[in-house]
Amino acid sequence: MVNDGDGKQGFIDKTGKNVIEQIYDYIEYEYSKDFVEGMAMVKRDNKYGFIDKNGREIIEAKYDGIEKFAEGIVKVKWGDKFGFIDKTSRKMFTQLYEENGNLIEGLATVKRGGKYGFINKTCEEVIPENTVGHKWKY
Repeated sequence: MVNDGDGKQGFIDKTGKNVIEQIYDYIEYEYSKDFVEGMAMVKRDNKYGFIDKNGREIIEAKYDGIEKFAEGIVKVKWGDKFGFIDKTSRKMFTQLYEENGNLIEGLATVKRGGKYGFINKTCEEVIPENTVGHKWKY
């Protein structure tokens, strides 16, 4: 990974040749050092996405927030709402949530209407939102 004089980040190879142009405001180091699942998390113009080792945007940098992949999907933020997408940018939900936790062992906590519940990795409701002001942990 390399920074240009204006603080933009990209990648060069061992000979110093540009491999990925320095156009990103931020590249997540933990992802970029090994390209986890073949991708690096990037930030450009205050939006987040993922690129592959050739610099091709796998997930367009259009999200207000983005987490690390877990079980093939990633938590994303649009404005003040959250949801999940897969590696092809396919939305894995029918609605956005006020909050959602990361996927662990096939389940994620969600908050809608001030109440918490659980969804599975296909975003089907497993345990309905029925608890006010309490995050379930497992």
